[in-house]
Amino acid sequence: METRIKKVATEMFRHVELWQQGNLTQREYSKTVGIPCSKFKYWRKRYIEQSIAKTKDRSEPSMFVPLKTAIKKLPELTLQYPNGVQLHCPSDIDLQVLEQFIKISAPCLP
Repeated sequence: METRIKKVATEMFRHVELWQQGNLTQREYSKTVGIPCSKFKYWRKRYIEQSIAKTKDRSEPSMFVPLKTAIKKLPELTLQYPNGVQLHCPSDIDLQVLEQFIKISAPCLP
C-alpha cells in the first residue's frame, strides 16, 4: 500500500514541477491534465511541505545573514508633551513602568 502512495506522490509532484515551469494557473493546468483542482492543490501543499522539510534537514547555512549594526544604545530617552513638559528617563527603562508613569502623569498635564 505504501509503495502505491509513493508512486502517486511521485506522479503528483511531477505535475507540480511541470506546472511551476509553465504559465498556467492551477485551475487551468488541472483541467488540461485531467486532475481535479482540489486534488492538485492538495498535492501542491504536500510538495511544498516536503520541500521545506528537505531544506531543514540539510546542513546548509541559512540564507539569512546576521547583521551587525552600528547603532549605539542611547543614554537617555526624552518624551516631550505638547505643552513643553519633558520626561527624561534611562533608555533601558521597563516599558510597563514608562507606560504606568505616562498614564499617571497625563491627568496632571494641561
